[in-house]
Amino acid sequence: MNKTVMKQVHFRLALRLAGVVLGSLIGFAALLNSALASTAPAPLTSLVGQQASLLGEGKLRFLGLTVYEARLWSAAKPEMGKLFDRPLALELTYRTGLQGGTITSTSRDEIERLGLATKPGQIESWESQMRAIFPNVGSGDRILGVHIPNRGALFFLNDQPIGQVNDAQFSEAFFNIWLHPETRVASLRKKLLSGLIP
Repeated sequence: MNKTVMKQVHFRLALRLAGVVLGSLIGFAALLNSALASTAPAPLTSLVGQQASLLGEGKLRFLGLTVYEARLWSAAKPEMGKLFDRPLALELTYRTGLQGGTITSTSRDEIERLGLATKPGQIESWESQMRAIFPNVGSGDRILGVHIPNRGALFFLNDQPIGQVNDAQFSEAFFNIWLHPETRVASLRKKLLSGLIP
């Protein structure tokens, strides 16, 4: 076998080897991304351990742009009528910047529209507490709300605590912005609740 033929053989072998290595790296990256995507947020696992499971996920779009990606987690897969009986977490990863005041006013308007504030002065109190908690966010920031049954809600920005509301009725009202049957984001609700036990 002359030198030219040997070089061609070695070149072909090198290409095949490179293809195998590249394919392995791509496969590993895909597995890693999948594992990371299914890992529950640290604040939730610190409360309920590794039993947290992903119920569903989806995106909120406005005029063709993604406002945020949403994932709903639970300590265990609950039944549809018992959604708030276990710790629950809603994780929003923003893909556009929003003012904290906008997050607060939108949340207040939806809670009020759904009729979830039932006592005089309640919606004003909730709005005041939300305004003190919700910060301005940029693309890539994550706000996590954690529902604690019969206690209230905890909030985190990029896994760091930013506040809490010690009111069980507020907690359910806040999560119902996305989970109520009459929510404005019905298609997102369907995706978030896709893992529920019927």
